[in-house]
Amino acid sequence: MEKKIQLYLYIFFVISNIVGFSGCHRKPEDVVKNYLDLTYIGSEPDDAYELISSEDQKLKTRELFIREINRKNYLKKKLPKNVRKQYKYEILRTEKKADTLIVFTKLYKPDAEEIMRELGFFMLNSISGNEEKMPDPENALFSLMEEKPVVVTSEEKIFKVVPEKNDYKICLNFSKKKSTKKNWVKNQKLEEKISKAIKELRFEEALSLLKIKDSAEGKHISKQVSDIQNIMQQTLMLGQTMKMGNLEITALSAQIRPVKFLLDHTPGEKSRELTSDEQYFILTCKIANQCNQEFFCPKEKLSLKGDISVQDNFGNQMHELAIPDGITTIDGNNYKSLRPGETRTMEFICEVPLVSQAERFLWKIKLNTDNRNTAMNAYVLVSKKEILRK
Repeated sequence: MEKKIQLYLYIFFVISNIVGFSGCHRKPEDVVKNYLDLTYIGSEPDDAYELISSEDQKLKTRELFIREINRKNYLKKKLPKNVRKQYKYEILRTEKKADTLIVFTKLYKPDAEEIMRELGFFMLNSISGNEEKMPDPENALFSLMEEKPVVVTSEEKIFKVVPEKNDYKICLNFSKKKSTKKNWVKNQKLEEKISKAIKELRFEEALSLLKIKDSAEGKHISKQVSDIQNIMQQTLMLGQTMKMGNLEITALSAQIRPVKFLLDHTPGEKSRELTSDEQYFILTCKIANQCNQEFFCPKEKLSLKGDISVQDNFGNQMHELAIPDGITTIDGNNYKSLRPGETRTMEFICEVPLVSQAERFLWKIKLNTDNRNTAMNAYVLVSKKEILRK
């Protein structure tokens, strides 16, 4: 019996060495999940500190780490529960490089621009009613988000994980030395080149430079790279058609001309039109609802500047014309819901170009693509030669 026990112990010892029983108890993905739960989904930095490497702990005290995480999560704690729950993550994959494991993740969070836009709508409606009863902004946001889904953005992030003390620890590179003055100057020049390329609508060059920058900084895919890729993928020229969710959009023409305002009138009165003295920059598109079940309006009547804008190759921004008080529509634009299979022509009206020497214009249009308030950006690239004038 004693020999059998010795044999079993020997076999157990051999197996434990083969499979690494004395090694790490958890998977690297589990450590990253735990860390994100404590610092991204929730805010428990004291527990999260135990998950970072001993080298990082030597260079950053527990108190400093806790203070930094709490500061980062301060505003998040103030958001309504329905918005906070949109903070999510997923583990994409794990790769091994020497003694280090690289865990690739994707982080999701509410779109701050969209939240402010929705809050702006709510506040405007409140102001137009009774200002004394205008709700607290947090309550306003809460009521908004209870009624409709929250638009989210995402970014990919990598975590370095190293084996340490029979477990895995996250290496946050606190020990990374600051760039020398030479490297700082080099990075500044690269940033300037990127900024200039984006400003001048040279997106392929900007994307190439951004990838060089991300590679030097050890990033996987930065948000700026993702934004430029979206612009390149969702840009069409005049005459071209593109599908966006349930919508199909065709860019028809670009003009500079006056517009016609349809004035408000009471039932029974004859409608009146007024032609503007000013010239406006107008993009005409054909929009079709490709879905056979959903009714939705691709664009709301009320405009807060930012949903639609034009950028020229000098970096100047021309903003959307908001509908003034007393005006029903501009140029007869229809803001009713599109029926399944329905096609409609719509105009997007902005301020005239600020610089006459500009040669190219990128038109950004944010449109609803279904009846669940999903919004996507389309971009139309227009050359100076293609613009019609009246």
